[in-house]
Amino acid sequence: TERTDISKLNMGGLIEAGLDAELYLAVLSAELGVAGRVNANGRIYKVNEFIQQNARLSERLQTEFIDGERGHPSGPPTFDVPVRLVSVEGKESGDTAMAMGNFAVLNTQAGRDILTLYKAKMPIGVSSRGTGVLESQVIDEESPYYSANTDYDGESVDIVHEFELDR
Repeated sequence: TERTDISKLNMGGLIEAGLDAELYLAVLSAELGVAGRVNANGRIYKVNEFIQQNARLSERLQTEFIDGERGHPSGPPTFDVPVRLVSVEGKESGDTAMAMGNFAVLNTQAGRDILTLYKAKMPIGVSSRGTGVLESQVIDEESPYYSANTDYDGESVDIVHEFELDR
């Protein structure tokens, strides 16, 4: 996870993002995910689907409030919403891709808590919600994912097909 330099957490970042400084405290950058490489859940997302879904998410930001919630909620948004996703950028690099996002921290108790923990250098995790079909595959020299995952040689991982981001 990439972190924004705390010295950049100022009103300038809010103004550049076109956000009201009374509603938002700061803008933080974070890695949203990777494709083509095994992630922390032992899954590999297909690069083309990953890039396509993150581009779709970026378009949705023009008309929708895409919230960030604490934990892995099972229901609709609550007052525990500390951040709003304001931008997404996906970049391909050979057999892999990465998505980066900017989150505006809301001026709520949950938002102030998140910003305090962030300033104290506590790692703040980011996870996207989505669906897909999992197919188990052994990573070996025959695998199309081998070059980006040589550390997983001989291990079984889940390949995500038909990936669709919910948020």
